[in-house]
Order: sequence, then C-alpha cells, then structure tokens
Amino acid sequence: YGEVRAGIEGGTFGGQYLYRFPYLELSQQLSQSPVYRIDGALKAGRVTFPYYSYLDANYGSVSLSAARSMSQALAGLIKATLEVSDARERPYSYYGITLEPGMSLLVEQPAALLLRIGVALGHRQYAADDPLFGVTRRDRRIALEASLRNKEWRWMDFTPALAATLERNE
Repeated sequence: YGEVRAGIEGGTFGGQYLYRFPYLELSQQLSQSPVYRIDGALKAGRVTFPYYSYLDANYGSVSLSAARSMSQALAGLIKATLEVSDARERPYSYYGITLEPGMSLLVEQPAALLLRIGVALGHRQYAADDPLFGVTRRDRRIALEASLRNKEWRWMDFTPALAATLERNE
C-alpha cells in the first residue's frame, strides 16, 4: 500500500547546521507473499547549505527493496538506489548508485524488538572537474548500519527507532 512521508535530514558541526534536507518520499508495496515483499520508493527534496550556497541542490532518488523470510524471526534484505543531485554549481552535481544487503532479526522477549543490520556500498560520479583540485570526483562509500526499534511503541502513527551508522567515503 502506498504512503507519502515528509522528513528532514540535517548535519551539524560545532553546534551549527551544515546542511538541511527537507524531502517528500512516496513509497509503494509492489508485491507480497507469505515469504517475500518487494517495495519501491521515490524521494525528492532540496538540500541547502547555509554557508556554502554553491552546494545547494535539487535531489531525487528511486529505490527498489526486497525482503525474504528465512524463519519466523529472521529475514534477508536487499535494496538498490539510484540518485541524482543537481547542484547550483555543476562540479558538485552527481549521480550515484547504492546497493544495501542486510538482515532483520525480531527478538520477542523481553519485548518485541526489531534489530536491523546491513552494509551499504555506493558510488557517485560527479558532473565536472572540481575547481579547487582540477579533477572530477568519483566517490566510493561503504557504511555499516544498525537500527533498533520496539515494534509496540507508537505515537501518532510514528515508530521511534535508535539508529547508528559508521561510514567511510573515499
């Protein structure tokens, strides 16, 4: 079933915002059976950098994800995302792809907790030579991600989650 979600991401350093990214995401369940589920999503927003306006960009992505039950408590996950960012200055515009395999584990005692762990492997190709370094960036990304949420906690149709990411960009 489809849903529209509004969100905001941001980064800080020294107590000041580095960027803000309000977005809308449209997601749709494409297929489901007792052992698998396939979902699609579109995400769009405008990223703004208060101190670096040349990085301001329109962002869009499309994702396809699948989950397959391996047992009552364990599922395998895979997600692929294509993204594009059209920045105010061309050298900071890019397109990219990310592949995210992972697992989800449901722990029922002492509470209904859902633990997700995964790896994200990504590549971004920038549109033009960086004016400072004279080369076109090609970034590789690897991230280890984990999240934990209580499946029974709800507030106004929200489910709070604790998430952590360890990321390396080259």
